[in-house]
Amino acid sequence: MSDPVDALWGSGELDAVFRHGAAKVGCPFPRAGGIKNAPSVLQQFTNEMLQSPIWLTEVDPRQLWSSQGWVLREHADYYRSGSWEITGVTSADCDRESNRYPLVLVDHRDRMVIAAGHHRSLVALIEGRPLLARVFPAAPDGAVALLPHLLFGTATRLDHVLCTSAADAEEQALAGRTVLCPARDVAVVACLALAPGFDRWRLPIGDDVDTV
Repeated sequence: MSDPVDALWGSGELDAVFRHGAAKVGCPFPRAGGIKNAPSVLQQFTNEMLQSPIWLTEVDPRQLWSSQGWVLREHADYYRSGSWEITGVTSADCDRESNRYPLVLVDHRDRMVIAAGHHRSLVALIEGRPLLARVFPAAPDGAVALLPHLLFGTATRLDHVLCTSAADAEEQALAGRTVLCPARDVAVVACLALAPGFDRWRLPIGDDVDTV
């Protein structure tokens, strides 16, 4: 990708982006021009994405293109805290379904365009790690995400730790690991919904799972 993005990869410091105490700067990812009717295209993509299961993919942030021109220090600071990965609570627009996870569109030029999640993408870049995102067109996975670090299913393409007890799942997630819990494990689902450290509002339980 571009030299500015490569220079930020793994730098570990937001000051490399927000110089001289700036609160708002231009987004360091290259701008994805050339998308005809871009706002409506991105909105259509978002609407279609939200109809599918929440399958997450690890994306190299160095390959991303932006759809907005700026980023804010306060939001980037929040995503460096690790709170979102554990609770699913975002730095803004907490009630918007489209903001729960970064959304990435592979456009007609095979560019990976950020439709939502520019600040999470930026933090992944400076921390030198993959971004967990929903990608469209979607590649089905064997597990769906209930929280960024909490998956339910039989298998997943993501690096993970398999946990069959609520205590182990919480411990591993709080340690920053992606946890895979077997689908329909009633005890784990019920306990995790109430476990300290998890935001219950962000942990929807399907109608086919009895938590009583």
